[in-house]
Amino acid sequence: MGSLNFQKNTSLGLTLVELLVVLALMGILGSAIYNLFQTHNRQSLIQEETALMQQELLSAMVIMADAIRMCGYSPNTNPKDRFGFQSPTNATHINCTRDTDRNGTFDGTNEETIGFMFNSTENTIRIAQVANTGITQWQPLALNIGNLQFTYFDSDDNILTDPNSNLGSIRSVQINATAVPSVNRANLGIRNRTMTTTVHIRNIPMNQP
Repeated sequence: MGSLNFQKNTSLGLTLVELLVVLALMGILGSAIYNLFQTHNRQSLIQEETALMQQELLSAMVIMADAIRMCGYSPNTNPKDRFGFQSPTNATHINCTRDTDRNGTFDGTNEETIGFMFNSTENTIRIAQVANTGITQWQPLALNIGNLQFTYFDSDDNILTDPNSNLGSIRSVQINATAVPSVNRANLGIRNRTMTTTVHIRNIPMNQP
């Protein structure tokens, strides 16, 4: 009676085809993980940059609004100098004075000077700072600003198209500012952020023309 011979396959290695399949699967998995990481990292950068833009913009708006609200402040009934809006005051530049020490005279210090302007070359909002020499210097107040516009209204809420020629008629100022992404993150597709607020001027003397 014949006997049956069974041969046991003792080979435990991978064939070349199996190895290539494994490498291909590992490549696909690695690529998926890398893309997921890149997407997550991009979203984190977008959220961080957006928060920075909003903080920068809000801080600048609060500082400008609080300062502009005090334009023309002069508790002295007979001031030697007339406090209020000064030239140049236009769509991108605002300039006014206030009598913080109540002596009726403009002393040219930071406390009595209010000035803001837009620098389109540097994309900054600048604030007026008076040096010891009495010369006004402009220092950065907010960075990555794409636009800053001041709109002026009279007591009847009519827009003053030429505010510099009607300084004494200004009774409110609308501030419109736009923040843009920083240069190194401009390629992330982050949207600009815009804020608008209106400041009512209550300190302009009633007899000021």
